[in-house]
Amino acid sequence: MDFPVYQPDNSERAISLRRHRDALAISGAAVIAFSIWDMIKVFIELFLGEETLSSMVATVIEAIDVTDPEDMKYVPLIAWVTTVTILLLACAAIFFYHFIIGISAYRAGRQTAGKKNRLYLVLTVLILAVSLFFYTPNILHFFPRDEETDQIGLATLLVELTSIANYLFLLYSAYRIHQLEREALS
Repeated sequence: MDFPVYQPDNSERAISLRRHRDALAISGAAVIAFSIWDMIKVFIELFLGEETLSSMVATVIEAIDVTDPEDMKYVPLIAWVTTVTILLLACAAIFFYHFIIGISAYRAGRQTAGKKNRLYLVLTVLILAVSLFFYTPNILHFFPRDEETDQIGLATLLVELTSIANYLFLLYSAYRIHQLEREALS
């Protein structure tokens, strides 16, 4: 019995296309992983940072003017539940945003998407612009310093820079795939 043996197209263009598709899929998975890190970082900063969640809730409770002492015993509970609910909803929204980017990039890289959807590229450009806007002060904060560098802040900065590099690599891979597919058609 003769079984046909799969012979992959090993032209330079096909190899480059496979390489960039793999890179796009890996970058998509990394976006999801970095999103999980972002959520963990928010909880660490709010529960263990300088301005903790409990001090913020205490400030809110002090600002509330309740005349009846009986009602005052429910104010801390309501403040905590409201704050934690808002925090969880914000984290879920951020994760969902990154999940859309990551899963779309992964599916585009693995060619399992039903149709070509470029929304994830627009979302990636937006999150890249926001990341660069918010992390530029952190980057500038670390370089012209004379005193000892905060090691936790430095580790966070390195993770954020890696995340930004991943967004750039995702965009580059998508661009190269588009170019290589156009070359194949012409």
